[in-house]
Amino acid sequence: MPTHLKLLRGNPGKRPINRREPKPEGDLLRAPDWLTEEQKRDWSYAIAHSPAGLLKKIDRDAVAIYCVAMSTVVTCQEKLAETGLVVISRARGAVTNPFVRIQRNAMLVALKAAAELGFTPASRSKIELQPDAAADDDWDEILDG
Repeated sequence: MPTHLKLLRGNPGKRPINRREPKPEGDLLRAPDWLTEEQKRDWSYAIAHSPAGLLKKIDRDAVAIYCVAMSTVVTCQEKLAETGLVVISRARGAVTNPFVRIQRNAMLVALKAAAELGFTPASRSKIELQPDAAADDDWDEILDG
């Protein structure tokens, strides 16, 4: 559990508090070059709608995973709209369209990434940002205070 949550909720397990927890630096802004244009639009949306100061440069790959997964969800939705949920297989007759499975898997990845990044209502409720996101918080002061 992140240190700030332990401090807010208490530490019932009495495990030691990490006084030297890493504090990532550098706000995340630019999308990786390897994302497609659609994925870069998802990136821009995610960055624009995230709380200020939440996403840091180290979070780049997690946001990229979210964007790739969301792009896959949209692509599959478009294919399913064209072809339907059921397709005809020469060998097996009527079967579930393979895009259903691909989309479901991408949705699971997107939801997991969204939760890790604080993009869901439940995950946002566990995040506490500093009043000034640029302020350097000091766990020693809080823990000793």
